[in-house]
Formats: sequence, C-alpha cells, structure tokens
Amino acid sequence: MTRTTIVNARILEGNDPGGPAGESGRGGAPGAADGPEGLRDLLLGEGRILRISPAGRTPPEGVVIDAEGARAASGYVDIHTHGGAGADVMDADSEGLGRIARFHLSNGTTTFLATTLTAPLDRIRAALDTVRAYRGGGARIAGVHLEGPFLSPANAGAQEKRFLRAPDTEALRFVADNADILRRVTLAPELPGALDLIAECAARGIGVSAGHDASVDDEIEAAIETGLSCVTHIYCCSSTISRRTGPRKHLGLTELGMADPRLAVEVIADGRHVPDALFRLILRAKGRDSICLVSDSIRVAGMPDGEYRLGDPGTEVRVRKEGDEASVPDLGVYAGSVMPLGAMVRRLVAGGAASLEDAVHMASAVPARLAGLSDRGRIAEGLLADINLLAEDGSVLRTFLGGQAT
Repeated sequence: MTRTTIVNARILEGNDPGGPAGESGRGGAPGAADGPEGLRDLLLGEGRILRISPAGRTPPEGVVIDAEGARAASGYVDIHTHGGAGADVMDADSEGLGRIARFHLSNGTTTFLATTLTAPLDRIRAALDTVRAYRGGGARIAGVHLEGPFLSPANAGAQEKRFLRAPDTEALRFVADNADILRRVTLAPELPGALDLIAECAARGIGVSAGHDASVDDEIEAAIETGLSCVTHIYCCSSTISRRTGPRKHLGLTELGMADPRLAVEVIADGRHVPDALFRLILRAKGRDSICLVSDSIRVAGMPDGEYRLGDPGTEVRVRKEGDEASVPDLGVYAGSVMPLGAMVRRLVAGGAASLEDAVHMASAVPARLAGLSDRGRIAEGLLADINLLAEDGSVLRTFLGGQAT
C-alpha cells in the first residue's frame, strides 16, 4: 500500500511524541502551537499513523501532502445517525447505505454507527442484515445503534408509537442474536424488563443509553447501577422533573444526565435541538470529556427542501425539510437533524459556543470511547489514519481514510 506523508501539520487532539513529555496537543501544547516549532509531519501507511515527528526532521515517504499549517485532527465518529443524501438505514438497502456512508465521509465523519428507528423487529432485523453485509465505500460503519422500539409512548418524539414495546424475552433474544453488530441500544429505563435488557447488553459489551423516556430518578439510578452509561440526545425527548404520584418531585433523565458524572450525554449541536446558550450550559456542567456530539441526521440531510419519509417504507411519518430544520408537521416536533458533525463543529466554533479543540474532542475522542473503538478518535502513532485537516474556523479542508485522501 502506498505511503503518504502529511507535512507541516499542527496536531489538534492526540499524543505528540515530538513535544515535551506529558503534553497532548490541547490548547497551547506543542501540537497546537502557532510557531514553526509546533509543525509536525505524519507518516501514514498500512491504514495507520506510523510516525509523528517534528516537521522536516525525517525525510518524507511516498505521496507528500503539505498541510501548510492546518490542524490535523481525528476523523469524526458519529454514534447516532439515521441517514443522509436521501437514504435511511431503515431502508435496508445496500446502495442507500453507500450514499449515507459517502455523505458522512464528505463532511469529515470517518466512522459512524448506523442507527435504526422504532419498527417491528423483522424490519429492524432487515436493516441490521444490510449493515452486516455492507462492503461498499464511504465512511466506516462500526456497527448499529438500536434506537427503539423499547421507548416510552409518553416521549416518543417522531418515533412511531404503534410499534413501541417493552423489553421482553423476544427482545432479549433479538439482542443476543445480533450482538455481533450492535454497539449501542437506546431504551426507556422505566419500562418493564428494561433492567434485564441493560444487563444483557452489558454482558455482551453493548453500550446502553437512555432516552425517549418517562423515567424518574429511582429508576434511572437502578439503570446506572446495571450498566446505563449515556443519555440519548439530552434535552430532546429526555424526561425532566415530575410528580409521578403525590407531592414529591422526582428528577428526570435530563437533570440526572447533567448532574451525574457516571453519565455521558449525546448533544445535537445544530442550534435548533440545542440552542447555543443551552450548549454552553451543558459544557459547563459536564465538561468536554462527557459530551458526545451526534448528528441524529435523517435522510433529508444534504437534500433540497421538501417532503420526505422518515425511516423505512412501512412508516407513516412524513417529514418536512426547510433550511436547517426537519420537522414532523403533524406532531409539531423535530424529526432529527439535517447537519453532519463537520458542520456542527464549524458552527460551534463560529458561534463561540466551544473552542475548536473542545468541539473536535467531543466529535471524535468521546464518541470513539463510547463506541468502544480504541483504535481511533485521536492522532497518535499506531491508530487508524483517519484524519481531518481543519482550518482555524473548523472547516474540513481534506479528509484521509486509512491514510488515503478522499
């Protein structure tokens, strides 16, 4: 395989062996320095980052690409996306899956979890089988995020209520049968059987997130003790303070997600689902290590304004895209976002809601960790050579997948 050397780059997020010990390229560390001493050369080969060295110290090998001082950051990892470019994971169509993968790669996302929607199990199984068999191009598909059908009808959002169900024996068997492809499951913690399903997932190394729920603190605490580790798109269909019975106030998933250090939180940072002022609050409360940017993009992402279908061909949910919004007019709710992670990083930086370093960290290192992908998410020797070259404003200038320019 041809080797590539990226010369004169600045490492934004990662381990920089060319700098002083203990520094990692964040906020003024050697990889992010503005002077020439901060420039690095990255040798890529065999799909990995083979060497990181101070610029000019070692002769370049293979194809030479001059980054001209651009920031070298990990390719983004999106653990919650339903589609884009007119296709949805629930279409269970290989060609459509390819369009989704190419759409995300063109926007700086090099890895994603194909995310399903609430539907009968046989239709979800068809989507999983399509992901399992996919051998096409575009961004890497690291597995599936199962969002539904184990959700609350009281907080379903755009999910189809008629197909919601509580976890039962069939659900446990479904997860066990598909453990090879499932990386995350979103469920409502208050549902009967939820703890059994969380335990099943934990035993099989499948991450569990809570969302689309009507749960209260006692139920959420039990779920955390069993293996719950994340909140699905916080402030978007996550339960809040309530009085279920009597005068006692119960904290909901939103409040516990903000307060409990054991829980990471997904955030749809498109300025619609979570306004920038709210994003600043989340960042202050959680810190960048517990925030995972997700697109939650649907088929309308990258498409012209108009009317579209949400999910698989059997759905009755219709979505209208207008500019940067996608909503279900009949329900008066958002249906998902139209914005890939690359655009989210750029707009967070442009609006001052997050620094470039923090935005990239929340779009790469954190989601890679939550997905159990230890071989990506940072710039370091030995990791996958999935790299974005970024401008100062967060714009993606160029993307490398496995060391190959895309």
